[in-house]
Amino acid sequence: NDAGCTAQTLLYIYIDEQVDINKYTTFNSIRIYPNPSRDNIFIDFPTNFKLSYITTLTISDINGRQLLKQNIKQSNLTIYIGNLSSGIYIVKVCNEKEVFVSRLIKQ
Repeated sequence: NDAGCTAQTLLYIYIDEQVDINKYTTFNSIRIYPNPSRDNIFIDFPTNFKLSYITTLTISDINGRQLLKQNIKQSNLTIYIGNLSSGIYIVKVCNEKEVFVSRLIKQ
């Protein structure tokens, strides 16, 4: 600060479990297309995707305002986005174990 004083903080982070990168590859295979899109987007999950956990899809604007939220019950979805203004949106798919985030451009 102006008086020449400084402060120091020491932060320890402890990770309780090992992270296995192969354990979290299911969500990396999600396809969202076409991107950019005008009216509909299609979301395809990999064939090994299991809906054993409650899985939620959300679409938010770049300010974080949630515009759509729905539980996913099937591995192929069609989402109508024709009512959204042109711009950039964030698509998030998550369950108790994984999170997938992608950018969507609405024309």
